[in-house]
Amino acid sequence: MSLIDNLNQLTGNTAAEQRIAEYIQQNLATIPTTTTEQMAAETYTSHSAIVRFAQKLGYGGFGELKAAAAELAEQQTPDFGTTDAGLPFHATDPLADIADSIAHYTARSVADARARLDLHGIQQAAQVLLNKQRIFIFAQGDAQLQARNFQRELVKLNRFAIPALDYADASRVATNLGRHDVALFFMDTAQAGEFTRVLRYLHDRQVATVLLANHPAKAIMSLADVTINTDRSAAVQPQGGTFATQAVVAYTLDTLFAAMYAYEFTENIFADAPTNDAPAAPVPPTNDLFGDGE
Repeated sequence: MSLIDNLNQLTGNTAAEQRIAEYIQQNLATIPTTTTEQMAAETYTSHSAIVRFAQKLGYGGFGELKAAAAELAEQQTPDFGTTDAGLPFHATDPLADIADSIAHYTARSVADARARLDLHGIQQAAQVLLNKQRIFIFAQGDAQLQARNFQRELVKLNRFAIPALDYADASRVATNLGRHDVALFFMDTAQAGEFTRVLRYLHDRQVATVLLANHPAKAIMSLADVTINTDRSAAVQPQGGTFATQAVVAYTLDTLFAAMYAYEFTENIFADAPTNDAPAAPVPPTNDLFGDGE
């Protein structure tokens, strides 16, 4: 009998046990990597309550429950050998199946990204982006769409990033950056050549740089002050993975934005709060034609 079957047949649950059961059902894919401390915090229970619940299901302890969850998750995993992760559906699939497939790939990709996320790198990047006066974003192709979204999010923090390549080529923009600026690069393999030259130039001039890249080479990473790797695990998405890549980058950027927001949490909360008492614009005297007080 599977873990889900055991949960469905369980009766006489206390309120705490019901919260634990619901948490397991809603987070089945991540249960194998979840600790009792994490689950206790999420379900407002205790370590001993989770162990007792696992035993109530017929397992020797939480470790056996995690093993059962891993086995069930593996059984529910699609056959990646016959599924294109770049387009995880077929033309004849019903819309409901397509929606389920995309949701599955996205959820797995984000869960894998969380497990691999460099939290120290995220914190460093947040501090650099907050401490510099100007942010220049270098992005091309599909990455421009994600960069634009991040640029709009930064407005909520009163940070107005400049899309560097909108007005000139990367090399020309780089010559105008100084020590009060930071360059944020969205780099993939195709852009490594051009952006590496710019990174090396900025590195030599001691201009701060943050690199968001899919499996960057060590030589490129050494040129950036902070590197955030958005590479996907081959075990999760062995093929192209258009949807997976977008999900991983979006999740990483959301986490980076949240880290920046948290550094100035109180100020940002008040800035976001609506207000109805904005001061009215001063009205110049009737004889003041230009409104300059003359």
